[in-house]
Amino acid sequence: MQHILASGCNDVNAGHIDIDKYHNKTLLDLTKFRAFSILNYMSDAECRYRKVGGGAWIIAMSDCLKVNVPGVESILDCEFTLNTESGGVEYEYEIRVKCTLDGWGNWFSSKFNSYCGPEGIETNPSKIGATELEYSSTIAEEGRLSRDGGQTFFKIETYQNNKIRFENLEPNTQYWFKCRTKCDYNSQWSAFTPLKSVHTSCNEPQASNLITYGANMGINLGIRCERNADRYEFNIRRKGESQWRTSGPTQNDSYIFPDNVAKGDIYQFRCKLECGGTWTPYSVIIEGMIPVQCPQPVKSEIGVNQITNNSAHLFCRSGHGGNVVEKHIFRYREQNGSTWTTKRTENNEVDISRLNGNTEYVMEVQHECTNGVTGNWSGTINFKTDQACNVNNSAVRFANISYNSVDLICDQTERDGYEWEVKRVRDGRKSNVANPILQNVYTHLGLDQGEEYAVRLKVTCGAEKSEWTQEKFFTTSSCLAPNLNEISITDIENHNAVFRFSGNSQSGLEWQYRQVGNPNWRRLITNQNDILLDSLVGNSNYECRLRIKCSEIPLINSNYSSIVFFSTTCDSRILRFSAITPTTITVHASDVGASQYIFKLIQESGSTLERMSNSPVYTFTALVPATDYEFQVKAICNGNGNFSISSFASTEEIVPMQCLAPTRGQMSTSNVTISSVQLNCSKGNVDGFYFRYGTIGTLVESGLLTEGTYAVSGLRPGTIYGYQCRVKCGATLSPWSDTVYFRTQTQAFAISTGCPPPYEKELYAFNIGNTNSALICYTEADQFQFRYKDTASTQWIDLPIQKTNFTSLNTLSPETIYEYQCKIECNGSFGFYSASRYFKTLSLNECLSSDKENFAAINIRKNEATLLSLNQAKLYKFRYKEILDETWIFTDTSSSPLVKINQLKPNSFYIYQVQTLCANNKISSFSTSRFFKTREDCQFDTLQDVGVFVVNDTIISLQVNQQNYFRIEIRYREKGMTDWILKSFSKGDIPILEIQVKKNVKYELQGLVYCADNNNSQWSESRIFSTLGNTANKNFEFTTIKIFPNPGNGLLDLDLPLSAQVQVYDSYGKLEYVFHLDEGLGSVDISKLHQGVYYLKIGSKSFTKCIRYIKI
Repeated sequence: MQHILASGCNDVNAGHIDIDKYHNKTLLDLTKFRAFSILNYMSDAECRYRKVGGGAWIIAMSDCLKVNVPGVESILDCEFTLNTESGGVEYEYEIRVKCTLDGWGNWFSSKFNSYCGPEGIETNPSKIGATELEYSSTIAEEGRLSRDGGQTFFKIETYQNNKIRFENLEPNTQYWFKCRTKCDYNSQWSAFTPLKSVHTSCNEPQASNLITYGANMGINLGIRCERNADRYEFNIRRKGESQWRTSGPTQNDSYIFPDNVAKGDIYQFRCKLECGGTWTPYSVIIEGMIPVQCPQPVKSEIGVNQITNNSAHLFCRSGHGGNVVEKHIFRYREQNGSTWTTKRTENNEVDISRLNGNTEYVMEVQHECTNGVTGNWSGTINFKTDQACNVNNSAVRFANISYNSVDLICDQTERDGYEWEVKRVRDGRKSNVANPILQNVYTHLGLDQGEEYAVRLKVTCGAEKSEWTQEKFFTTSSCLAPNLNEISITDIENHNAVFRFSGNSQSGLEWQYRQVGNPNWRRLITNQNDILLDSLVGNSNYECRLRIKCSEIPLINSNYSSIVFFSTTCDSRILRFSAITPTTITVHASDVGASQYIFKLIQESGSTLERMSNSPVYTFTALVPATDYEFQVKAICNGNGNFSISSFASTEEIVPMQCLAPTRGQMSTSNVTISSVQLNCSKGNVDGFYFRYGTIGTLVESGLLTEGTYAVSGLRPGTIYGYQCRVKCGATLSPWSDTVYFRTQTQAFAISTGCPPPYEKELYAFNIGNTNSALICYTEADQFQFRYKDTASTQWIDLPIQKTNFTSLNTLSPETIYEYQCKIECNGSFGFYSASRYFKTLSLNECLSSDKENFAAINIRKNEATLLSLNQAKLYKFRYKEILDETWIFTDTSSSPLVKINQLKPNSFYIYQVQTLCANNKISSFSTSRFFKTREDCQFDTLQDVGVFVVNDTIISLQVNQQNYFRIEIRYREKGMTDWILKSFSKGDIPILEIQVKKNVKYELQGLVYCADNNNSQWSESRIFSTLGNTANKNFEFTTIKIFPNPGNGLLDLDLPLSAQVQVYDSYGKLEYVFHLDEGLGSVDISKLHQGVYYLKIGSKSFTKCIRYIKI
């Protein structure tokens, strides 16, 4: 102490300094005592440091304590923090002291080495394998590995490139690891890190480690992994499926999957292992199965039929339960022979041919089961072929029975000719058949619908002929009149109505309608189930009836339905608003010539106010400023009328006198047509209006208008326009309003102006020769007119107007392409000509291949189609194939230009060609190719896609969520009843309907979908729902409805306290959307709505709440 006190005021020596070393820092403690002097005492100290070898000095952070004890001593205690690197790095430092009188003293210099220890070294492995471990560190230099808890270390490795690797270890084994680093000075080692245990992983299981086995008497499959691990996880799936089922982690090395498995089905397995907390990847996939027992066919359930002199039909009806039999193997031989002929088939039957007549044969059959497993051969069946040229009526079959035709089929395929006799049972009249027929299938036309026919057959074998078979009978289809339950007249307005037929429209519909008392019917022909009629007389009674075109070739119509009555309305609607001020709104309704108009104002509270007017305009006064109101109008005709759908408007706010721009809610359009529109601005208390409109880059501005309406014409159909409005207040003009958009209507063909042009598919040229052809238009009309021309000419040749739908051309040139069209007359007026179709006449001397316009595919279904040649010829042959197949399929040569092909794949493209034997006895080459696509396999997705919602105790709402449909039919009835009630949705309809029901009754519901015209599914399975009873009635009371608009995703989110129907109206009362939302948070898609004001009507007939929403 005396030495410290005796030193100079500002001198420093090693006795004043203590050093403490830590990981990544060093602390220097300066402590200096001195006798107290009032004039010269220690006031400060500083320290600087750096690595030995140079570099800039670093000023150390300090924390100094200065104590002066008057008359005794002065004390200076400073702690300096040096940020040093670990690892024994050599540093130098300097310290000096400052006194109040002497100033700064000399620097005291010294050196030290930084802390060298194991802290900061990463001891967790960077990679764990089954036979190796890897560690990474930028500090460590040496690592050691132990397998006895650190007592001994069998591997000592040094770090290379900051990594150390221990190899050739044992899988699933615990090891202990420690490491250390080397200090910079004197190559001194640091202490070791604490021991850290680690566990090697498992080896990935190989296929040889996995064993499958049957369990529980062969109804379950198990898997075992013969490899040691801490835990296992097994997967199973049926081969061909994508979804795995898992056992979950288990400590057992085997697992039996609890679900029953199908015998003979192949299942796939895999597993993974866990060792020391680390899972291996999944193993390779292995396969296993529970062997199936393939049943032996029972002799009494196999047999032979359709036996001729050279062919027979073999079948098996035995042992096909359990879904294990996949194929059949038939074999046959002569009874005295030794060589079997074998046929393997996907089906349970097979046709055999090239047999000897009047000969004894034997046959057997064997099952081929799952995965190629075969059973034992059946017992032997004996049969004998017929004598040459013999046939009985068991060989006669009928197919494709329609209204006027039938396919006559003889199962004996190898005869030289077939002679058919067809006669009507009712009166014995024979039908003309072009005997002899060379093929075993003959399509017989010209029959009458709904008649029973008797058929006999004899066959020709060379010079021999068989006897006539016994008679066999069939009945043609009937073209029935439409059922009244399938006819409805909807969307009835003053001059419009929608005629709707929910049944099968087949080849077309013919509606007839007239005012009650008028003796003359007007006719409307359509291919659509729903058709808008736009030329009715308002406030009038009408009657209508319907018949179905069941067939186009030839034309077959049903009888007319019973009469359906309906009446047009005298309904008015709100067109626009004007003169809107803070307290007034003027409502403009459509003028329908009513004797009176009743205007209704509905407040948000639900209270209403009705006012009567002799004109379609009324001004409501004394309204509340800045308030939303709902308006309806009812026109009174003959004492009756109905209120219109709602329109909405809002009074203005009371603001200081200024000329403000009209708001979006004060702007609207009306009377929108394909080329004109009326622009409206309903702002009140102004002295004039200006409008401007246009498309992008072009604007047309009106002059000053005294009324808030502006009629615009000369617009383009189907085009989006924008418009703005501003107003004049005295001498002041307001700014232009925001832009509001509208779209002109697309050009439509009005039914009242005549018939639409015939469809291109309704036009055909047929019986085409070298100088002649016939033209036909397969539609119905009052009159027809054809025209044609050589494609090299510009001059049409108009044929006379005629009552029939076909005509003949007899002065044509050979080998020439002709173009032809047709137009038709309905209700006293001709429509436009159809699009053109073409045909090419034949050569005089050659037999050229058919032009692509001279043959076609018609009556295309999902599994069949009819190929048609339009040329004159003696014989016809077609060939066809799926578009990617290499092999053609040939039809039989026939004298008929029509041939039906079947066993086609749904929703597939086919290519086809035709070859003919011409009148000059020359054979053409096959034509160029044409294509057709079969119908898709039309299925109703699921009845879960039909939502059933309770609106109240006697009304149920059905909502269809099926996608990609042409039309959907729904039928329902009380459970246990026989008669169905039918409803229909067409594409583009809002797929929601409300049906009247009884309380507390069970109903069943079925659905059917049309994927396209004439391509429909079967009726679905029934869905059962129950209506509410009286005790189940609820009093719906809305308290809070929250709206969360989210413009980013085009959805309007609603939080509803109860399930409800949501209707979205625009500001003019047009219904845009209808949704059903369940209780809680739901979304309404508003992405297709334009900017503007909309109203949401939420609830049902027993409760209603309206909310205004502005889409920006």
